[in-house]
Amino acid sequence: MKKLIFHRLIFLGMLLPPSSLMATDPAQDIGEIDAASEENVSEPAQHSITDLRDNTLFDLLISLEGKHDIAGSKRGSFVEYEVMSRGSIVTETWVFATDEGLLKELTVFNMDNGKIRATHFCASGIVSEMSLVSVGNDGKYDFTAEKTQNQSSSTTAFNSGFAYIFEPGRIKRDEYWKEGETITASHVDLIARESLR
Repeated sequence: MKKLIFHRLIFLGMLLPPSSLMATDPAQDIGEIDAASEENVSEPAQHSITDLRDNTLFDLLISLEGKHDIAGSKRGSFVEYEVMSRGSIVTETWVFATDEGLLKELTVFNMDNGKIRATHFCASGIVSEMSLVSVGNDGKYDFTAEKTQNQSSSTTAFNSGFAYIFEPGRIKRDEYWKEGETITASHVDLIARESLR
């Protein structure tokens, strides 16, 4: 009987959407582990805290579904977040209005064994595969590229990372570009325009 109940619980867990199993309070686990308690935390517990932060960020990205204006950009420029594949991915589509027409870029976020991954498809054709590397005390989520595709040489500029700070109705985003050994940064604010959540 115990074995049957155990199998039913596992089956029910597979049917529940991932968001129902995640923390609902984004502030709950964003802060850094203090040095005093870190010594007493076992390795599995540290791993689960990291997973919870990744899950919290994925929930935040899901909550952004809809269109956001890019502050200071040309009329017709926006960023759109969409939840797809039964809630397993979030797409972030950048649309820039230029004199030559619309320029588009795509980032796809997904969970992989408790870790959030981001794959950025740049307008240059370079693909950057990123993972969440840190969460600051200010709530800043930092991604760094682990590898690239379609990069012709090590000196070709590519998107080497980005960071988010979420505020009500606004997203602060930093973007990092690497060319050879030189890294340059830019900042943009996204303002919520049309929410689907």
